[in-house]
Amino acid sequence: MVLDDKTNKECGVLVAGKNPTNLKAHLARHHQQIYSELKDEETTAKAAKRKREDDGGMLSTIFYSCCKTSIC
Repeated sequence: MVLDDKTNKECGVLVAGKNPTNLKAHLARHHQQIYSELKDEETTAKAAKRKREDDGGMLSTIFYSCCKTSIC
């Protein structure tokens, strides 16, 4: 449920589909504060995911190097 910024009443807009694109577009047009909070959360989540992927890649490279050295 999204409350209208000015009247504090439920917005009442129905967003069709399973993908969040229409909802994000509606928030960007009509609820800028909520949209900016959403973007901040998404940016933080993507950065954390990238960091996890980078760490995992480095660990697998180190593991591969150790195994290669031990076998040869």
